[in-house]
Amino acid sequence: MSEIIKISFDESGYTGQQLLDPDQIVYCLASVQFKESEACDFLNIFADRTQGEYKYSKLKKAKRNQQLFLTLLNDIRLHSSSCKLYAIHKPFMVVSKIIDNIYEPLAHEDGIDFYKDRAALAFANMFTSIFPTYLGNTRYLK
Repeated sequence: MSEIIKISFDESGYTGQQLLDPDQIVYCLASVQFKESEACDFLNIFADRTQGEYKYSKLKKAKRNQQLFLTLLNDIRLHSSSCKLYAIHKPFMVVSKIIDNIYEPLAHEDGIDFYKDRAALAFANMFTSIFPTYLGNTRYLK
């Protein structure tokens, strides 16, 4: 009988969808996939350190937990097949949303596939590079 696989997702929290928040300009989404027994092993590392939810933002506050985090991160079961991370620069995401919601529909009306050959991505990259300089800044957020 095969063991149940547990899959978890978590975002970096803090400012989430506040895309122009100057304190957190990168949004991250992490995913892990482990056998149930492995997931229990990982949680047991912090079993006596938490009440209820195992939340990094709470556990990180105690200096005594730093070595436990290092133990967890150095576990050989954490590898590229069991853990994935997606990170995006929030100001780039704002520009991408503008491209998707304004420019793409206009191009579509003219019979242009804005996603063919990654044209939408090229526009997002171009606007992300040009807008700050055009507006007198060398960066999106100070």
